[in-house]
Formats: sequence, C-alpha cells, structure tokens
Amino acid sequence: MCTLGLGWLSGQWAAFYYTIYEVEWLGWDLMEPITYSVGQGTFVFGFLYYMLNRIDHTYENMLQKYKDKREMKLSGKLNFDKVLLN
Repeated sequence: MCTLGLGWLSGQWAAFYYTIYEVEWLGWDLMEPITYSVGQGTFVFGFLYYMLNRIDHTYENMLQKYKDKREMKLSGKLNFDKVLLN
C-alpha cells in the first residue's frame, strides 16, 4: 500500500513537472488550478480511505492485516475451519 501511494505521488510530481516546465503552451498559469485540484482530490480520497478503514497505518497494523489476509487465503485453499480450532 505504501508503495502504491509513493508511486502515485511520484507520478503526480513527474507529470506536473513535465507539463509546467517542458510543455511550452501549458505553463504555470494554466497548470496552477489543475495542480491545486488534483492535490485537493488526493487529500479527499486519502481521508475517505482512512474514514472507511479506520486504522492507523503503523508497521504492526499493516503486518497484522497482511497476516490475517494470508491466513484467510490459506485456510480457504486448504479447507481449514478456524472455528473448530478455537
């Protein structure tokens, strides 16, 4: 998840840099409202994701989520019932 977020932000930065400084007919005057809107949209979607999941992305939480997801996948593949174990 962190790699996806970092890739998204890096892609935004690269695209904005290219359109502002390399494309002559766009420039800062046309790109300023676009960069502001995309930045605000990224914030809103990030906040929405947080509100839907309600977890802090600490290392321990992400590791536990990965373990739970992997456990569910393996238990389904091997027809293992966790209720019988408890």
